[in-house]
Amino acid sequence: MRPRQMSDDVLLGKALAAFAEYGYDGASMRALCRRLEVSHNMLHERYGSKEALWYAAVDHGFRGLVAELGDAVLAAGNDPFDQLRAAMLRFVAVTRTTPELIQILHQESARRGPRYQHLFEHYVAPINEAGLQSLRQLQTEGRVRPGPVATTFFHLTTYGLGAMSSHPESFAALSDAGADPEQAAVLGVDMILDSLRPRRNA
Repeated sequence: MRPRQMSDDVLLGKALAAFAEYGYDGASMRALCRRLEVSHNMLHERYGSKEALWYAAVDHGFRGLVAELGDAVLAAGNDPFDQLRAAMLRFVAVTRTTPELIQILHQESARRGPRYQHLFEHYVAPINEAGLQSLRQLQTEGRVRPGPVATTFFHLTTYGLGAMSSHPESFAALSDAGADPEQAAVLGVDMILDSLRPRRNA
C-alpha cells in the first residue's frame, strides 16, 4: 500500500488542530501520526521532531492570520478607526474558522516558555503594535480618550473576542438563546471601539 500523500498546507492545518486538542505535552508523535493519518517515518522525514512540527504548524496558522489582517486593513482605507474595526472583524472571522490559533495561544501563555516567547515575539506583539499605531494616531487627533487604552484594548481583543472565537461550544451555552455568532462578534467589536471614544460632557 502506497503511503498517503498530503500537502504541507493540509498536514500543518491538521497538526495545528491536534496540538490545540492535545496540548504540546499530550501530543505524542504516535498520537499525531494517528490523528494526521500518516506514517511516523513520513512525519519524521518531513519535519524531524514534534517540536519542529509544532513550530511549523503555528507559523503556518499565524502567518495566515497576519496576512488576513493586513488585507483587511488595506481594504479599509485610510481612517484609523475603520482600519481597527476591519482588522478586529477579520480577526474574529479567522479565529472562528480556526479556533486552534487562540486555543494554542492560551495554552502556551499559561506556562510561559520558549514556545510562548516565539508566539509573542513573532505574532502577538507585532499584531498588537499595529493596533497601537492606530490608537496613538487617534489619541493625537482627540478621537480616542486619553490614558493607557492600549492595555485594555489588547486584553479585550485577545482574551475577549479571542475567547468568543476559540470556544464555540461555550458560545451557545453562555449567550442569548439563538444568538447569531457573527452578529455577536460584530456587536462585540463595535462595543470595544465605542468604549475607546472620548466621553461626552454631561
